[in-house]
Amino acid sequence: MEPLSKIRCQHPVPMASKVVPTDPYPTTKGEIYTYVGETNDRRRPHGAGTMTFENGDRFCGEFRDEMRQGPGTLELASSSSPSQMLYLDGNYADDRLEGRGKIEYRDGSVLYAWFEAGTLHGFGKLYDKGRRLLSAGWYEKGRLTGFHWLFLEGGGCLVGEADKLGNMSGENVAFLFPDYSTAIVGTFSKTKMYFGQVAFIQVGKSFR
Repeated sequence: MEPLSKIRCQHPVPMASKVVPTDPYPTTKGEIYTYVGETNDRRRPHGAGTMTFENGDRFCGEFRDEMRQGPGTLELASSSSPSQMLYLDGNYADDRLEGRGKIEYRDGSVLYAWFEAGTLHGFGKLYDKGRRLLSAGWYEKGRLTGFHWLFLEGGGCLVGEADKLGNMSGENVAFLFPDYSTAIVGTFSKTKMYFGQVAFIQVGKSFR
């Protein structure tokens, strides 16, 4: 997970218990599946193995007493998934994705982010299939929220607060020109500017 290796990724606010998980399989209990791999004395998944669900989705990784435990990758076979996820990769604890993880989407874009209880909850960076940075910011309860950066094709970026749908909205959003020294600060709604004024960026210096 190199893109997040030097960033404090964990969300400062613990996640509430009642949220919709990012992982389409918040638990394997009650799921119908076929399994190939190591088992315990009760013939339940235990160790390295592959669990294939009824719809063709497949999880490859480590298990402990039928629960996912350790590194693993979920491959989603169903193209009807609303999220358009193709792979979900990371480390599992007690059957839930925890800590640094990665989502690969069907269009080739990749999100490196922090997970809590199987849900996006922390800092994340989204890249396109050509490894160009598209956005960086904080996720809370599965949604992009708060302060983030949206990098634009052709150069420059939007910097500001995300609304509940993950769009740039509000009175304190800035468009940074590609030189990163000139900006337009103003009012935006769903990433579109309605009013703005030119501003110049100054980098402060600290002295010891």
